[in-house]
Amino acid sequence: MIRPVRLKPKARRTLPNSLRMLRNAVAFAAIALSVLSAEASPSECVDGGIGEQHECVGTKLAQAEIELKKIVQVMIEKLSRAKTEKTETTTLAESREAHGRLVKSQAAWNGHRDADCALKGLELLGGPGHDLLVATCQLDQTDARIKELRSLGI
Repeated sequence: MIRPVRLKPKARRTLPNSLRMLRNAVAFAAIALSVLSAEASPSECVDGGIGEQHECVGTKLAQAEIELKKIVQVMIEKLSRAKTEKTETTTLAESREAHGRLVKSQAAWNGHRDADCALKGLELLGGPGHDLLVATCQLDQTDARIKELRSLGI
C-alpha cells in the first residue's frame, strides 16, 4: 500500500516587532505625504488622527467623484447631441465612436482606479491607515482623471 506523502506547511514568516513598527512608520509617512500632495486643500486633512484624516479624505473623495460624474455626464450629453447632428468637423459615425469610447473608457477607468489603489493598500492591509491610504490614492487618481477629461476639450 502506498501512503501519501504529507508535506509540512511552510513556516509563516513574520517580521520582528522592530521591523513591523518601522514598516508602519514608513507607511504612515507615505500616507501623510499623499495627503499633503493632494490638491484639494491638503492642509485640511492632516490635522488629527488617522480616523479624522480618513473622514476628511473620504469627504474630499466624495466631492471629487461628484465633480467627475458631472464632467462625464456633460461630455456624454455633448457627444449624444453630436451623434444626431453632423457638424463641419465631425461625421455622425465619428461622434458615435467618440461617445462609445468615452463610456467604455470611464467604466474601465473606475475599475482600474479601485484595483490599483487596493493593490497599493496591500502595504498596510489590516493595519492602521490602510483605509486612509486607499482613499488618498483614489482621491489622487480621481483628481488626475478630472484634469485629463477637462484637457480633452469635449
